[in-house]
Amino acid sequence: MFNGNILILEKGKIAYQASFGIKNIEPVESLSLNSQFRLASVSKQFTAMAIMKLKESGKLSYDQDIKDFIPSYKIAEKLRINLDIKKLAKDCEGFFIYSSERPFLIKPNKKLTDNETILLWLLAYHLGTAINATKSENVSKEFLQRKIKKSGKITSTRLNELLHNDLVKKANDCDYALTDLGITLMQKEFLPKIKFKYFSKNR
Repeated sequence: MFNGNILILEKGKIAYQASFGIKNIEPVESLSLNSQFRLASVSKQFTAMAIMKLKESGKLSYDQDIKDFIPSYKIAEKLRINLDIKKLAKDCEGFFIYSSERPFLIKPNKKLTDNETILLWLLAYHLGTAINATKSENVSKEFLQRKIKKSGKITSTRLNELLHNDLVKKANDCDYALTDLGITLMQKEFLPKIKFKYFSKNR
């Protein structure tokens, strides 16, 4: 059984319109000509065509920044970033302390894998830079090698694995930092696993 509204136009004039069915079950309400519907993805084609027409008339370009049209978006973005940093700082509680020179792990844990240790240190420097506790988020290969206590060859292998998975990026010839993907996955996936290992008692 059809449930909805029908509108037929003929030469720009309404030839037929009617409403059938209900818009609410509890309480029961019948549809009317003024009832609103969720069009979902059906509306995308109209938005796309509107953008193409604006592009055609020279009022925008396809790769233009949304901040050009909605200046308040810049403020909203800054607020979002600040909130993200606060959440990240909260998630990292119990892992790091910061001196005037660099971060320190409060409680080094031998249960962590080499890659987890590298990611944790890179996260410490990323957070430290965001809260102005460190000068840079970049960390040298030599520093990371000392932290995992492995040979230079093994350290390079571990870093290449992280680079291949786009979790880490090379800042220069010898320094590394987390990628945006690395930061996101650290916060959502890896950090909870590391936290479990980090604070679980030896059995």
